[in-house]
Amino acid sequence: MRDHFQADETKERLQAPLPGLSPLQILSLMAFLVFVSEFSVMIILHTIPPMSLITEAITDASILIFILIPSFYFFHYKPLLAHNTERKRLIEKLLINEERLNLTLTAINDGLWDWNITTNKTYYSPQWENILGYKPGEIKPHITSWENLIHPDDLKRVAEQIDAHFSGDKENFQSELRMAAKSGQWHWVLVRGRVISHNKDGKPLRALGTLTDIQSKKNAEIDLNDKNERIRTLSHQLIKNSEEEKKHLAQELHDEFGQLLTAFQLGIEMIQRGQFAEQSALNSQCVRLLDNVKHMEKELRQICDNLRPDILDDLGLNEAIKWLAGQFSIFNKMRVRLNSELNDAKLSPEEKLVFYRICQESLNNITKHASATVVTIDLQESAETTTLTIRDNGCGFNPEDIGKKKKYWGMGLLGMNERAAALSGSVTINSASGKGTTILAALPKASI
Repeated sequence: MRDHFQADETKERLQAPLPGLSPLQILSLMAFLVFVSEFSVMIILHTIPPMSLITEAITDASILIFILIPSFYFFHYKPLLAHNTERKRLIEKLLINEERLNLTLTAINDGLWDWNITTNKTYYSPQWENILGYKPGEIKPHITSWENLIHPDDLKRVAEQIDAHFSGDKENFQSELRMAAKSGQWHWVLVRGRVISHNKDGKPLRALGTLTDIQSKKNAEIDLNDKNERIRTLSHQLIKNSEEEKKHLAQELHDEFGQLLTAFQLGIEMIQRGQFAEQSALNSQCVRLLDNVKHMEKELRQICDNLRPDILDDLGLNEAIKWLAGQFSIFNKMRVRLNSELNDAKLSPEEKLVFYRICQESLNNITKHASATVVTIDLQESAETTTLTIRDNGCGFNPEDIGKKKKYWGMGLLGMNERAAALSGSVTINSASGKGTTILAALPKASI
């Protein structure tokens, strides 16, 4: 507020009328001084002996100069000199303030605009034009130039916000909108400003404001919204998969263990009722019951291994991946190569589980979508990262189609990404139609 008052005071002082006498007053003073001078000369010449014409002329001019110069100096020149010195000081102050404003706007990457509402002429600073990719002077200094650059879908909203400010409903004008950059792309900007002068009737005369580049902010918002949507989709899919897994597990327990337990119960009841008179028949029945127990144990272990293999906790990631690759190779009739140069003893339990699940999910996707015959699994480590690479020679696909044509594959990759991201890691995919697929999961050593 103080700076605003100082600016108004400076403006008033620069626009103040010149000090000293007006031209009419100077003319009147000159005539009076000439009259006084000539009158004084005539009196002086009358009181001294006669002189030659040249001497008389010199005396007349000298007396005239002696009277006029001090008068002009004190009544006109000295006030003008003081006024000029003050103007130079104020102009230097304005130049310093302008330079400070330009430096500030450059530092915060803002452009400046100045709108004469009466004539619709505008000023766009070089930074204003640079935000949109234009060179200084490329944009015509008129309000229509700004209007023509605004996205058609934003134009009505911006006009309504400006009208609300002009009518006094809002103290300032502020709007996020898209403007056409020189590249042809729509660029997000933030426009802020306010009316700084009105006429006697309160009609706006001039508005001033800034233009801020918010494209990176909008990109971050779009990326965040996209990630939130993906997470919501993943969460929904995980819940759905969990329910399907429970349903599958319940069905498997009912079908497999229900029959085995029923047969086991009947066998025990037969023994209990003494239906086996001969020892050999009793021994044969016991053997069948023990076989049922072993079969149940095998099925139960298989189910538990699918949920979380004990080998991962007991023998480590290398052996767990080796077992997983072996099971995958047997059931899918694919050749699996495992190369490991990893000391998995340095990995945390969370990292082992992340790598195992990513490998498990990748192999499941290969089975369903890749039509591959050979799969290669590599476990490597460096000073900075631990990596798991899974390659197949299958049909491949366009990574841009993830989540579109192959929804299950897209959700699988999203799940891998989220698992790795939880430990500050990442999952990248490289694939092309007919050229197979490579999945690389990397976790930083710092997370260990």
